[in-house]
Amino acid sequence: MSQEVFIQLLDRLAGLRIIRISLNHYNDPFMDRLLEQRVTKIARRRLCQRIVINTNAEPITRKRMEALLPYRKLLDFNINLPTVVSAERYHTLHGKGELQRVVENIDSLLEMKFSVRINIQKNMYSTEEDARSVMSQYKKRVPYIDIRESNTRLNLVLERDVLKSGRLVGCAWDRPTRFLHIAVNGDLFLCCQDYFKRTVFGNLLRSPLDEVLNSEQRRKYLDYIYGVKDAPSDFLCRSCEQAIVSPARR
Repeated sequence: MSQEVFIQLLDRLAGLRIIRISLNHYNDPFMDRLLEQRVTKIARRRLCQRIVINTNAEPITRKRMEALLPYRKLLDFNINLPTVVSAERYHTLHGKGELQRVVENIDSLLEMKFSVRINIQKNMYSTEEDARSVMSQYKKRVPYIDIRESNTRLNLVLERDVLKSGRLVGCAWDRPTRFLHIAVNGDLFLCCQDYFKRTVFGNLLRSPLDEVLNSEQRRKYLDYIYGVKDAPSDFLCRSCEQAIVSPARR
């Protein structure tokens, strides 16, 4: 996202009661060379209560941590960490990466008194030993450690046994009504799981937020999700584990 578009979006969001802003969509925020500038612009506008940084902690550097120190009380670091058993084990579960660098960066964040949470990402290769290793190393220093099942990016890597039939009647995450998902060009789309952004219902740079939220396209999607209308077989939520489906009639 260009900085010009980013600033325009911040201006569009001014005046809203925003609890959290997260600066990523399935990538690491520290891959963004403008991350520190973006945090500064959000903080100076007092747009939200917290800025969430979802990261695996590997691409962080000491220099970048120091640049974010003035905003320490505003930032929440959510660290995705599957294991600390060994470098080889980390690579097996994570696909790539250098465990020693990750551990050093987490230690530095804690030393600098940033707010740190750890998400233990489980997948088909995970073991109880992996989770225990993380808990044992960090439970005394990190107040919030959660164990989460990894989920596929819907319609990118699709598990066929997730496909749901019947009438959709809700979302366990309630993301469509509690979150705004904004693409790099200002498009609004339905959910963070919509990797290819197939559920765009408006653009925040071209239309006021109220107009977009009340658009015919968004109302149609919400009708599908919450059971007002029966969703098509290829609708995003039919391949989501978080979708709620009405019980079959007897």
